[in-house]
Amino acid sequence: MKKIIFIAAIVLYGTLAAFSVSAIAAEPDSVNRVNLTRVENWFILLNYDVEKFPFMEEKFNKYDMAVLDPDVCPDFKNYTDKKIFIAYVSFGEAESYRPYWGKIKDKEWVLRENPDWKENYYIDPRSYEWEKIIINEIIPDILKKGFNGIMLDTIDTAGMLESENIQKFYGAKRAMIDLVRAVRLKYPDLIMLSNNGFEILEDIAPFIDGLIVEDINMMPDFKNGGYKKVESSEREYKISVLRGLMDRFKLNVFAIDYAPCNSRQIIKDCVTKCRKLGFNPYVAEKDLNAVYDNRVNTSSAHKIKSARKKEYRYC
Repeated sequence: MKKIIFIAAIVLYGTLAAFSVSAIAAEPDSVNRVNLTRVENWFILLNYDVEKFPFMEEKFNKYDMAVLDPDVCPDFKNYTDKKIFIAYVSFGEAESYRPYWGKIKDKEWVLRENPDWKENYYIDPRSYEWEKIIINEIIPDILKKGFNGIMLDTIDTAGMLESENIQKFYGAKRAMIDLVRAVRLKYPDLIMLSNNGFEILEDIAPFIDGLIVEDINMMPDFKNGGYKKVESSEREYKISVLRGLMDRFKLNVFAIDYAPCNSRQIIKDCVTKCRKLGFNPYVAEKDLNAVYDNRVNTSSAHKIKSARKKEYRYC
């Protein structure tokens, strides 16, 4: 009898879990996903300097979607009915330049600094306090500023922590998945685009509307400086995962490659390869401190060069 009850409990739990996922999952034909499918041109601008880069309306009009730092970004209030605005949110790292930093900097779940990105500190995603800050403080503030959605960055921190010390950080990946699910549950109409996080993408795919992925063809060379090609094995792995998610969940993929601004042939290769894969490409330099025009046809190259202005960088 106990065995029967135990089996029944497992079946019931599995049924409830499946129902819970389906109840909050984003539908393939949802408004958010349909709108993302219509995006032709997009950009990501995170290190915005208004003095160096006054945002010009005529430049912006050709883009359908912008990913921006919510605390330092151009004024886009006049465009909200026409464009998709995505706010950058770091899920796996806390940033010392954010409004919340003062009250969390001494918390035990704030870990070491990311050696590749100064002022960014790894977070233990199992922290309920961190979840509350994201859901009750960061996202409401973003919505007040007029954003349509969020980019979920550094979700791969969870897998990194578990791989470093599984005993100490056991459950970190599960906690990150639960955090993404909790955000979807709280904000059902929010556009959610994950960034990287390949270890948990299949688990969070039902709750997101699209995928942003970095380094499909080219990436920053943090060791030697400059840029380098992505290793073929890493590239093939990413493509395999992304194509599978595209087919299974009908998700749009927005791909960012990093390359020098003056390397037109490299940019052309990146754009062409991504488009052949069904990805929506964007090529930029690693600091993401300007908007880069990825037009690559020969006939427009001269126009791009002659049209350069100090407030608008072309790539």
